[in-house]
Amino acid sequence: MNEQDKIIQKKLALKISARTREKFLLAKFQIRRKLNIAN
Repeated sequence: MNEQDKIIQKKLALKISARTREKFLLAKFQIRRKLNIAN
């Protein structure tokens, strides 16, 4: 694997992790909102 491939993979990994964190926070927010409505 050459340097270019390593850089591309690193950028891709960062993009994926950012998107995953975004989804996680959104899900957490929605769950919290449901709990607030229930209470």
